[in-house]
Amino acid sequence: MIVVVVVVGLLAATMPESSFVAAVQDFILSDKSCYISGEAPLISFDTVRPTDEDWIGIYPSGNVSPDADPSLWLWTCGTQECWGKMTRGSISFGKSSEYVDIWPLDAGSYRAVLARNSQTDEFAYDFAATSPIFKVDSSCGTVGPEPNSANPTNMGPSTNIPTIATPTTNVPATANPTTYTPTSTAPSTRAPATVVPSTKEPINASPATSHPSLRTPTPVSTDAPVHNTQNKSMSSVIAAAKQELASLIRANPTLGPLLLRMVFHDCVGGCDGCINMSSPENARLDSAMYSLDSLVTKYEPMGLTRPDIWVLAATTGVELSMLDTEFCAIPFTSIGRQPCEAAHMTEGPNPEVCSSNIDTDDILIFFRATFGFTPQEAAALMGAHTVGRLRRDVLGFDGPNGRTLDNALFNNGYYKELVGPGTTYQEQVDNAPNWHQAFVDNSDLLGIPNRYQWEGSTNGEKIVMTNSDIALVRQLDSGNKAENGHVGCQFVPRGGSDETTCPMARSDLFVEMVKYRNDNQRFLHDFRDAFTKMTQTGYVVDTSSCDQHGICRLVKA
Repeated sequence: MIVVVVVVGLLAATMPESSFVAAVQDFILSDKSCYISGEAPLISFDTVRPTDEDWIGIYPSGNVSPDADPSLWLWTCGTQECWGKMTRGSISFGKSSEYVDIWPLDAGSYRAVLARNSQTDEFAYDFAATSPIFKVDSSCGTVGPEPNSANPTNMGPSTNIPTIATPTTNVPATANPTTYTPTSTAPSTRAPATVVPSTKEPINASPATSHPSLRTPTPVSTDAPVHNTQNKSMSSVIAAAKQELASLIRANPTLGPLLLRMVFHDCVGGCDGCINMSSPENARLDSAMYSLDSLVTKYEPMGLTRPDIWVLAATTGVELSMLDTEFCAIPFTSIGRQPCEAAHMTEGPNPEVCSSNIDTDDILIFFRATFGFTPQEAAALMGAHTVGRLRRDVLGFDGPNGRTLDNALFNNGYYKELVGPGTTYQEQVDNAPNWHQAFVDNSDLLGIPNRYQWEGSTNGEKIVMTNSDIALVRQLDSGNKAENGHVGCQFVPRGGSDETTCPMARSDLFVEMVKYRNDNQRFLHDFRDAFTKMTQTGYVVDTSSCDQHGICRLVKA
C-alpha cells in the first residue's frame, strides 16, 4: 500500500472562498474510529501556527508522550523527507518502504498527535493537538466503523500533556512532561533516541528516514563529496537543497526578492539558468546568480540543474516571506530544466523583459506572448512586487522602502496600495491612495537614465511605484504617457490640479486587482499557480517520469 498524501492547500485554488478560513486552534482528527489491520488511517489537521518542522505521529493511546516514540510519523508536508510549512492537510499513513517504520499497526487503540517545536526550548517539542482514540481491530470490517466525530484535544503551545488512560489496554498510562529534550545541542545534528524493540522488522528502512524519533533530518554537509547519488531519492535531494537555501536567505533577507526577480528574468524565453548581464534591465542579478554557485556545484550531480536550483531558491524565498498564519506552499515538483549553451551563466540569450515604462495593453500582450498568461495570471504574478526595494544605482528608481512599507512580507499589500476600498469601480478608483509622479535625476550615476516614478506615503514614509505598476489599475497608453515615462494625468482626482484623472485600466485586468486587494488567500494561491506556470515555460511535464513522490521531469516543448 503506497502512502497517499492529499494536501488541502494544493486544492485551495478550486475551493470556494469560504474555505479560506484560518484555524482558531490546532486540530487533528482521524477519518474513522476503527480500522481493520492493514487499512491506512487518513489523518486531517489544521494549525494556527505552521512551522517547517511540524509533524504528525500515531501513538498507542496509552503511551502518548514526548518521551515515547510514535508507531508511525510524517512531516505535515507528507513524507519523512519533505520540507515546508503546511497550514492544513490530510495525510494517509500506509505501507511504504520509505515512510513507515513498523507496518501494519498492531491491534489496539491509538491517537494521532500534531507536534511542533517548543515555544520555550529550541531543542524540544510540544504536542499541539491530539485526536480522539481510534482502534485497529479485525472486527472493524464486520461492524462497519463510523466516521470519527469525537472532539479532538487542543494542547496549545507549552502546555502540560495530560495522562491519557485507555479502557482497552492494561498498560498503565505514562506521566507526560511538557516537552521532550533531545540529547544533542544543535537542531541540525539531533541524535535519534533509542527505538523500543519490536517483534516486527522495519520495512527496508534507510538510516536517514527509518527512525520515528522525529528529529530534524541532518542536512547534507556543504563540504561533503557526493557519493552513490543513484541511491538518493529526488525528494530528499530537493529537501536538503531547500534547507540550505533557506539558511542562505535567512542569513541575508534581501536576497529573497532578488532571487525572485532573477528567476522572472531567467524564465523570459524559457528558464535556462542564464541571464545576459550586458542588458541594463538585468542589473545586479549577477550577485544573486553567484550566491547560488556552491549549491549548484553540489546538487547538479544529484539531479538538480542550475535553472532548477534557481527556481527552487526563488520558491524558498517567497515561502520564507509569508506569515505563518497566511501561508501557501509553492510545490516544487518538476525538474530537468536545461541550462543554456552559453559558455557562462552571465551570457547567452538576451530576450526583452517587461519594461518598467510599459503601457497597460502591452503588459497583457507581453505576458500572453511570453508565458501564455491570462489577465488574471498577469495580475497575480505582478504581486511579486510586494517584496523588495528600488535602488537608484540599480535601475534608477529611488525607493528604499519599496512599494509597500512591509516590503519583506509576501502578501497582498501591493494591491492595497493601488486599489481603494469600495464596492464599485468608481469607489475603488476615487478611494485609492494618492499617488503622484515625480522626476528622479540620475545624472550623477554613470549609465543610469533619469526616471519618472510614482510616489505615495504610508505612515509618513515614502513608497514608490513605476509605470508598469500603475498601468495595472490606470489605462496608460501613448495618449497620456510619453516615451520618457512622464504621464500627463493624475492617479486620483485632486482639487486644484489642471490634469485630468487617468482612466481606470481595462476591466478584465482591474477586476483581478480588486479581488487580490480584498483577498490575500486568493492572491497567494493564484500567485502560486502563475509562478509554477512561468517556471515551466518552454517545457512540458513528462508524466511517465513521475516518481512515487510526484516529482516529474520536464522535457523541452
